Amino acid sequence: MVKKIFATFFLLIFIPVALTTILVWNFRLTLFNKDFVKNELAKGEVYSFVLNESLELGVENLLGKDASKQLPVSSSEISGMIKEIVQEEYLKENTEKIIDQVLPYLASQTDSFRVEIELNELWDKANKSIDLLVAKKVKETKVCTIAQLQKLNLNESEGFPSCKPPNITDQEIVKQLDNKISAELLLLGSELQKDKPGKLIITQNGLEVEPKKSAFNNIFELKVNNQIFRESSSSGQEKSIFAQIRYFTSLYNQISLFLLIAALTILSSIALLRLPVLSSIFHWLGLSLAIPSVLIAGSLYISRTLVPAQIREITLQTGAQEFPAKLTPFLQKLLTQVFLDITQPAFVASIVMVVIAIVLISTSRFIKPAQQKTSNQQGP
Repeated sequence: MVKKIFATFFLLIFIPVALTTILVWNFRLTLFNKDFVKNELAKGEVYSFVLNESLELGVENLLGKDASKQLPVSSSEISGMIKEIVQEEYLKENTEKIIDQVLPYLASQTDSFRVEIELNELWDKANKSIDLLVAKKVKETKVCTIAQLQKLNLNESEGFPSCKPPNITDQEIVKQLDNKISAELLLLGSELQKDKPGKLIITQNGLEVEPKKSAFNNIFELKVNNQIFRESSSSGQEKSIFAQIRYFTSLYNQISLFLLIAALTILSSIALLRLPVLSSIFHWLGLSLAIPSVLIAGSLYISRTLVPAQIREITLQTGAQEFPAKLTPFLQKLLTQVFLDITQPAFVASIVMVVIAIVLISTSRFIKPAQQKTSNQQGP
């Protein structure tokens, strides 16, 4: 009787421990899983959305719908040019390269990371795209009148000329305007235009470019590195956001391991308390697995049914105030997909536990009569 009381006590403790363990391990095996993250980005068509939708929105917000007042170029033309330069395959390849290096570092599986992204090919494509765009705009520009011609100076004029001289070919005009227009279209100053970086390097210590002399290093040092990689703490010591995430994941891993050991220890204690009757061991183990697995399977089934509707409502309400119209349906679809995919392993695991519990309880029913028969034969 005393053993049964203790077994019941451990069973009551095991239920919340098992529930917590399943959920904690579910997130551990998904959030920092490289393949899971890459599959979610591909499945959610994130790369396509970035290039086809958000890029144009970003250019419009940055430059305005009419782009630059000095250039007869619309934001859609600039975003179209960028899409030709940075294609979806390039974006996907380099994003996955970053994921492969950064996620193991954040999960404390590695002590450092280094990602190198080649930029020379992009600059070559950019130069060709700019030449084509400038040539197109020169061709569309009207020939100057005599009054306009007297005021025109291609070398001193800012931006794109309002008209073109009749005695100069389009190719000559393009050549004179090329450097100036390229700098404007690429949103770079004249100094940066001379020192275009050939490679972007991402490490746990920050961002930098090669060659080192490139003026882009100053931008990364002042804006990006100081804000992301070296954030000052209240005590005056510098701390990295990456280091904070690593500390959290390390603590999370320790908690998940402790919960797993605790769950197995409690389950073993229940089994030991039901010795030496084998049918009783199977029955109690099946009961211990059945209760938490049914609870988590039921709660996940309900949440997987109701949460997508809540996500839709929240994104619609928030999107109407905060997000552009094109972004709202994308976020709704992506968040719903991530929620369903991230809860699926725990849901499947709980169903498997229910099946195992049923098998154990059923087995105990078959073993009990056999044990009683053997006991009766040996008794008298």
